[in-house]
Amino acid sequence: MPMRSKRYARQIAFTAFGAEGQARLAGSSVLVVGAGGLGSWASELLVRAGTGHLRLCDDDCVELSNLHRQSLYTEQDAAACRLKVEAAAAHLRAINSDCRIEPFAERIDRLTIYRAAK
Repeated sequence: MPMRSKRYARQIAFTAFGAEGQARLAGSSVLVVGAGGLGSWASELLVRAGTGHLRLCDDDCVELSNLHRQSLYTEQDAAACRLKVEAAAAHLRAINSDCRIEPFAERIDRLTIYRAAK
């Protein structure tokens, strides 16, 4: 079995999900607003599961106080005050290069949500 087929074998073997569910997930696009305590974990799980396209929105930079609860970031990211979406995108691409990751480094409000969701 090729590596790509093996990657999702457990999900495909789950009859309630199967190959059809995996194909739908691979063809899906997800918008995650916030790359902090909840969004960073959700993004990682979505990418590991095989989501085809992920847009991650946040305007904050990584701080040391984030590191104990946000697994996508490193001390180097905090020292450089790297944007969370840029640091997260790099980490997520390393996890699954088949997922298209789009960082959106703007604060989400009633005006920017439309651009973020396109």
